[in-house]
Amino acid sequence: MIRRIALSAVAGLVAALTLTGCGGSAASSPSDDVDGTWGDTSANFLTLTDGKLTGHDGCNKMNGSYTVDGSEISVTLGAAIARGCTNVDTWLRDIATASVSGDTLTVFDRTGAEIGTLPRTA
Repeated sequence: MIRRIALSAVAGLVAALTLTGCGGSAASSPSDDVDGTWGDTSANFLTLTDGKLTGHDGCNKMNGSYTVDGSEISVTLGAAIARGCTNVDTWLRDIATASVSGDTLTVFDRTGAEIGTLPRTA
């Protein structure tokens, strides 16, 4: 009888410790820090969600995909019909990579030169 109670107590302790380990918060993935809307949605902006990119360069809609490797975001833009807009700087169209620091997305072109930044807006 005592042996049965002891075994039940040990089994209960093991179950409690196992469940405690399941109750913690999930580790965040690098894309968790990246996902969101960056920039002013009435001008230049990007929305990054689960590997999908949408946005606007101030003149044209943008779409594509992205991957996260450590602190670098690699961007592949999809095909787009370019409208001609006067007096609009479409710098965001040249995005190749980006990185996040706090609430700022820094955008780089294919040569690695910084071409601009976008604040997190959502």
